[in-house]
Amino acid sequence: MHSDGYWETWEGWSSCSHTCGAVGIRRRTRNCNFDKNRYPGRLCLGSSEELDPCNRTECPQDLDGGWSAWSPWSACDASCGNGFKHRQRNCTNPVPKPNGRPCTGNYVSTTQCSVVDCPTGITHSCPSNPYITWCRVLDGAWGHWTGWSTCSPTCGRRSKRRTRSCDYPKPKDGGSNCVGSHSELQLCAPIPCPCDGRYSGWSFWSPCSVTCGQGGFKTRNRTCSDPPPSYGGTNCSGTASETTGCTAERACAQNGNWSDYGSFSDCSHDCNGGIRVAYRTCSAPPPTNEGYECVGPNSKVTKYGGWGNWQAWSKCDKRCGIGHKTRKRQCDSPPPNAYGAPCPVNGIETMECWIHDCPVGIDLPFARLLVSRPSCLLVRLS
Repeated sequence: MHSDGYWETWEGWSSCSHTCGAVGIRRRTRNCNFDKNRYPGRLCLGSSEELDPCNRTECPQDLDGGWSAWSPWSACDASCGNGFKHRQRNCTNPVPKPNGRPCTGNYVSTTQCSVVDCPTGITHSCPSNPYITWCRVLDGAWGHWTGWSTCSPTCGRRSKRRTRSCDYPKPKDGGSNCVGSHSELQLCAPIPCPCDGRYSGWSFWSPCSVTCGQGGFKTRNRTCSDPPPSYGGTNCSGTASETTGCTAERACAQNGNWSDYGSFSDCSHDCNGGIRVAYRTCSAPPPTNEGYECVGPNSKVTKYGGWGNWQAWSKCDKRCGIGHKTRKRQCDSPPPNAYGAPCPVNGIETMECWIHDCPVGIDLPFARLLVSRPSCLLVRLS
């Protein structure tokens, strides 16, 4: 006769491995009831352990810390006689965040222990406990790091710091101290500091604004770029450009200009159409440095007018008795120019005339002839 194994009732569920945040796991087990003396029987079919996801809820924003389970006890720190052993736990179930309260209580637990009695006749005393006649040297070990400090300073190259203590355990009874640094630095993300602008060097002077002579100006500039203002820094103070007077390397060309006319010369003729001449020079100023000569004539002429030929006499203005007739001449041989004087004397000549006697009773005076000549001759007949 044989009997197969069968499962006993499941035991209760264990606690969830996480209280919040990440998905945790809980376990339960069962035993297989099987009598090995009743072979051949079959073992239980299936698994002796069952896992179940648990605590899928989000952790509160401010989550207080909770202790993990204690670690196993360390070995006794004395190889004989009375000593101590330690165990520890961490504030990670859950880790406090972000403003939650840390765990309260000690993260290290210590208790007295004894392995064997120490040999008799040994009188070496332990510095840490004068009541123990023999003890083991205990080297120091680093404890846990503290949390990181706040990054500082507020801008520029920043860092944060954390520390640890040589207390897990502390060196005892001549044991060596911890090896390494008790503090650690880590760079934080840099935050740019306000940077005030500064001027660059001056540029070269610009060419003079005139290509010859004096009276020009030149400029030079600088820019607010060494460095430019950034991240709220102030702009450069002071002027960004300078101007000063300058003179060109060569003198300017000076064009010539006429002087005033001099006095007119004497008339070239005593009468009837002479000329007078006045001269000027290209000297006010004269042309220099490849300047242009004066443009135009260097003299002006005063031409007096001269009489032309007489025209024919007009008819007598009386049919009887003594009358008058006239003749004319033009001042056009030559005509006067802009600077000359007109012809002298009159250009009209009058003479008495007689055709026949008028009827009796009318007195006819003796005819008279008045003749005008050019400026140099005047004839009067009577």
